[in-house]
Amino acid sequence: MFLIPVSDNLTPEKCTDTFDTHVASVIGYLYYIVFDPDTLFMSDHFQDWAARKGIKLEHSVAYHPQTDGQSEIANKGILQAARACKVEGNEWLHKFSEIQLKVNSRDNTARQHSPFFSLLGFEAKLGPSSFPYPITPYTPAEERHLDTSRNLYSSKVKQAKQGNKKRSVPPLLAAGQKVLLSTENLNHLNTSRKLKPRWVGPFRIQHVNRKRNNHTLDLSKYSRVSLIHNTFHISKIKPYVENDSTNFPGRHEVQPGEVTEGRWHIERVLEFRTAPCSCKSQYLVRWKGYGSDDDAWINL
Repeated sequence: MFLIPVSDNLTPEKCTDTFDTHVASVIGYLYYIVFDPDTLFMSDHFQDWAARKGIKLEHSVAYHPQTDGQSEIANKGILQAARACKVEGNEWLHKFSEIQLKVNSRDNTARQHSPFFSLLGFEAKLGPSSFPYPITPYTPAEERHLDTSRNLYSSKVKQAKQGNKKRSVPPLLAAGQKVLLSTENLNHLNTSRKLKPRWVGPFRIQHVNRKRNNHTLDLSKYSRVSLIHNTFHISKIKPYVENDSTNFPGRHEVQPGEVTEGRWHIERVLEFRTAPCSCKSQYLVRWKGYGSDDDAWINL
């Protein structure tokens, strides 16, 4: 693990330069990187840099920490060590190298050794001690790496067995299929959390990542959710079942078109607010013939 302090105004150019200087010079370039959909990593410069270095990029999805659970657990350990430095009265930023050493020297229950030992074959000396410091015998790299691989695989099987006890087999979805999106973590519906619909849609699938069970949806036609990241885990979506017009003819909604060019009928006004940036008066309206998914804020 590498801990590298950077400034708040980090640019994609500085990010790649930092990786080249501090990481690639020590362990070389990675085979793939799992990252969140931040503008820093989604930029053209970062994408081009990864392509030139032969790095495969796999972005995670929101509200699904299992996508990269190892990093989530590591972040908790780093924050815990930083808080300890703060309590002791030390400037945690100046202790980054020490925190990195301590985190890499912790025994890992999955690999049954510390990352430092798995990589170099001996335990690191963390500082002075009142007792004699034990010197562990050096373990050959081949034996050490094979043992670590076996331990990690065994731990992965045990964790999957426990995690799958409460999971069902996910549906096999394909590109072009329509699905509904869970509103559990959506804050764009402008309604009470208890009263908002549990599912919205349907949305059409654009791309499927079978390895991580992530699905990219087409949100362009729904203005209320069109600005959020459009890739979701399979646990956040479900197949959309088309209405049977023969048995349930009344359930089929016919959405009217424009009255005149650029003009639509308003059924009723739902809410009023002052726009955060422009301070203009805005109204949340329900269009005539449309459902709650198409409610929109308009200026009058």
